[in-house]
Amino acid sequence: MHAEKVINAIEKSLAILGEKHRKIFKLKYQEMYPWQEILVEMNISDRTYFRLRRELVATVGQQLGVLNTE
Repeated sequence: MHAEKVINAIEKSLAILGEKHRKIFKLKYQEMYPWQEILVEMNISDRTYFRLRRELVATVGQQLGVLNTE
């Protein structure tokens, strides 16, 4: 049941966020690329990568109810 809740939170988050967030999720968490390779693949800076990843993780946390950003 916990896994289902996490999966639902991820799916909702990916629906809310933009294409770059979805691409990072796919490369990092599904295809297991190291972050340095994601920079090259997406043609983004390390600063942009870490910002997008932080936004993704925060949104999933909000959907799970474990992170409150208000």
